[in-house]
Amino acid sequence: MSYMQHLSDPSMIETRVDVDAWLDSSDDDNARLLQLQEDTELHTKVKVFLSFCNQISIAYRFGAIHNKMAFDIWNPFIPYYWDRLRFYIAWRRSQGYSIGHNLERFARDIRSFNRK
Repeated sequence: MSYMQHLSDPSMIETRVDVDAWLDSSDDDNARLLQLQEDTELHTKVKVFLSFCNQISIAYRFGAIHNKMAFDIWNPFIPYYWDRLRFYIAWRRSQGYSIGHNLERFARDIRSFNRK
């Protein structure tokens, strides 16, 4: 299944809707993190969605997706979710997890490409 097909899959659409609702639920990062600690199902959905974003970013990093095409297809999706999930990624990193590095790199590369 391609990444675009996966993103259009009903279960991924539901996951994305739930993640967006969680992100929009508060401007307070700590409140959102507390919500995840209290709702393991929601936390699992956030992890699944972040994993999907990372898979796309890894495919880009290793050339499985043509760079310019990747920028056209995944802009603004990747930079948007990097910005929105950065606080969560920082929190997970503070717990010793090494996550989000490929997503961060892809978002940065898309932004650099757009400035050209």
